[in-house]
Amino acid sequence: LQHSFFGEYTLKQPGGLELTAGTRMIYFDNTEQLVLDPLVRVNYHLNDQLSLKSSFGIYHQFLTAISDTEFSFSNTVERHWLLADNEIPAIENQQAVVGAIYHHKSWLLDLDVYHKQVDGLLARNLGPGLIDDDGGDEGLETIKGVDLTIRKKWKNARTWISYAFQDSEVDIESLELFGFNSALNIRHQLQISQTYEYGQFEFSAGVTVKSGLPFTEATGITFIDEPDADEDPEEFEAFYEINYGPTNEARINTYFRLDTSVWYKFPRQKDKKVQGEFGVSVLNVLNRDNFYNRTFFIGENEEDEVSLFRSQRRLLGITPNVSLRLRF
Repeated sequence: LQHSFFGEYTLKQPGGLELTAGTRMIYFDNTEQLVLDPLVRVNYHLNDQLSLKSSFGIYHQFLTAISDTEFSFSNTVERHWLLADNEIPAIENQQAVVGAIYHHKSWLLDLDVYHKQVDGLLARNLGPGLIDDDGGDEGLETIKGVDLTIRKKWKNARTWISYAFQDSEVDIESLELFGFNSALNIRHQLQISQTYEYGQFEFSAGVTVKSGLPFTEATGITFIDEPDADEDPEEFEAFYEINYGPTNEARINTYFRLDTSVWYKFPRQKDKKVQGEFGVSVLNVLNRDNFYNRTFFIGENEEDEVSLFRSQRRLLGITPNVSLRLRF
């Protein structure tokens, strides 16, 4: 069970300054742990169009997601959720954010600059090759980023443009690994979407472009035929071992996806008891080859020689969808 108490106080000043301070006290039975999560927000409204914003907070999470190494039937990555206990740590996130919002007529601009430190992450979620004996080691992730969103409205059309820069590095002190790219280090991500309404129809298209995910490049294989000093020579068996380069230094190819959709809204009269929408959409229209990860394994080639092989997990290709929504 989780017991929590939350309180906050907001102070508004005539000059446009708004201050909010609060805290959340959490007691988690599973670990017999008591934590405090303070939160401070400071906003300043310069005028009706422009506001500055900032916040600092500490957040604890007692659920940890374990990413499965195998894909599900739907070609998505399965995640299993585990409660924190004596072996699985609670996750602590300390984050600071500053930004601004500009809203004037049909324009909206929203900017956030942030810095986060996330402690208690499991090594198996931070990089390939850390899913066995080392998978339970704890890591510290430092994240720096910028998010920018621009929206423009016309009479029958809307345009959204969003750009995100993110740089995240990981330290795993127990494994003597420092400053390597997080497994989810997506440096650049750009999304553009356009929507146009014509009568009862709505047409839309969107493009997503982002940096490929990091992975650890394999450099070759080594034949191990001598036992380790801690191994029993009588029980030792020779084997092949994959040699890896620096952790998460290489990257998969750039991700690119184009999506389109058409929606028909019925009936024309809005006062009817039953309202509905029928839509047809196509994801990844260009059937682009986008990959989630790249791994390596040892096997035999056509000449029965031991070789190094590469395996890539391809995300969904061209995917049509048909949807019907009814509201009563």
